[in-house]
Amino acid sequence: MTVPSVPSPARSAASVRPLRRLAALLGLVVVAILAFAPAAFGHAYLTGSEPFRDEVFRTGQPDQVVFKFNEPVEAQFGAVRVFNVAAERVDEMKIVRPEGNEKHLAVDLKPGLPKGSYTATYRLVSYDGHVITGGMLFHLGERSADGALSVASVVGGDGGGTAIDTAFAAVRALDYAAIALALGAIVFLVLCWIPGLRSVAGGDHRWREGSEAYGRRAGFLLLAAVNLGLATSALGILIQGAIVSGQSFWAALESNVVREVIDTRFGTVWGIKLLVWLSLGAVLLATPRPVPVLRPVSLGADGHMLSRLGGSRMALLLVPAAALTALPALSGHPSSTDPSTLLVPLDIAHVAAMSVWLGGLVA
Repeated sequence: MTVPSVPSPARSAASVRPLRRLAALLGLVVVAILAFAPAAFGHAYLTGSEPFRDEVFRTGQPDQVVFKFNEPVEAQFGAVRVFNVAAERVDEMKIVRPEGNEKHLAVDLKPGLPKGSYTATYRLVSYDGHVITGGMLFHLGERSADGALSVASVVGGDGGGTAIDTAFAAVRALDYAAIALALGAIVFLVLCWIPGLRSVAGGDHRWREGSEAYGRRAGFLLLAAVNLGLATSALGILIQGAIVSGQSFWAALESNVVREVIDTRFGTVWGIKLLVWLSLGAVLLATPRPVPVLRPVSLGADGHMLSRLGGSRMALLLVPAAALTALPALSGHPSSTDPSTLLVPLDIAHVAAMSVWLGGLVA
């Protein structure tokens, strides 16, 4: 009789030691990477200015004021302004980009400015849609005896207040939810629902009734996702206008504010998103039964088959739905932070995976 051998405790412990060493080594590598990783900044920030902060010009004056940032910034909403101590603007009110650099914004100064202190401010929108504000003082000849305007008194806040910021966060979350519902449901219908229907096409009437019931619910889900996407896209543009202009939501409904938002990178991307949702809705509404179901057919004997063009229609819906996964990356940090050629595809893959998983579960 052969007795099976049993590993001794000493031998088992010896086999575990290399695994523990490997785990400890991997842990040290992770800690080292985190320790020496560069600092991550959420939004654009000022890296320098001309004149520099509190610079005094004993003779003459600078031709322009330049603000330099770490990443590209938008030039809408009165971007850069310069004031004297009486709160009067002394710039030419026209934004320029020195040498075409999208990270730099400047404004020319009026010639022949009197001696005294001047306040230069910026209120900008970074490419990811966030508002950044600040400024600095400079002096011609000597400082003004009565002091200069403070930057805070001129530039205002960096947004529309807690309520509007909270509303914007909710809108962005619902925007992702709409994308997840649309893409996840369509992928589920193409990869699971349609093949499943083909496999039971020869079944009795209960399969047809079941497919029709699910088809109605899935169609309602897709239309709900489209309506949610349309609402969040429109609200996102309007709320962004309130944030970047420092006004209330209702004041931001003015056409000039909306126009300036659309001219920004954020507004352009969200405007495109609105059009994509409209196209997706148009495809859904082009047929009274957008989701494929089984239909009765008689070919010598009664039976059921997949509704005509059902699979092709679903595949067509994948095009605008897939486009929606790319738009968040184009209006956020991935497209404005190096290396964008790596970050943008990763962000698209992240949104797509989230959408297929969560939206597919709902479907």
